[in-house]
Amino acid sequence: MKFPLNYISLKKNVVACAIFLIFSAIPTYGQLSKSIIIHEYIPIPSADGTILASSLALPDSEGPFPTMIIRTPYGNRKNKGMLERFAQLGYACLIQDTRGRYDSGGYFAPFIHGIEDGEATLKWVRSQPWSSGIICARGHSYPGFTSLYLAAGDEEPPAAVVA
Repeated sequence: MKFPLNYISLKKNVVACAIFLIFSAIPTYGQLSKSIIIHEYIPIPSADGTILASSLALPDSEGPFPTMIIRTPYGNRKNKGMLERFAQLGYACLIQDTRGRYDSGGYFAPFIHGIEDGEATLKWVRSQPWSSGIICARGHSYPGFTSLYLAAGDEEPPAAVVA
């Protein structure tokens, strides 16, 4: 079945609305910030020491902030607009290259290291002074699986996952 082009646009708008509704339920939501701080390369060590390259955006205001995590094999630097949008809405936003992709170390083996690398990322985020400890994850396609993996490990799962 072939969908008209406006169906794709509608689908994107529905996803955006779902994300907004999920985040509007988080108590710390609402710190709007036009000024943001972007860190283009943050090395996060996995449990076995492999470096997972991440980009981070923070509102340029008083924290702590809830955090949106997106783990992707498609390149974290391709999502600068998303980093900026979440930070302007008052969230810390971390977009991470999965193991073996782009600037992350190791070997890319789809679905193999998702849980332990996700746990290491959750622990790292929760240990940061800017983090409120409230974490949400999002993604579609492969990043959807990595978002679900964040909820599958032994670490406290994200408050919400949109996959």
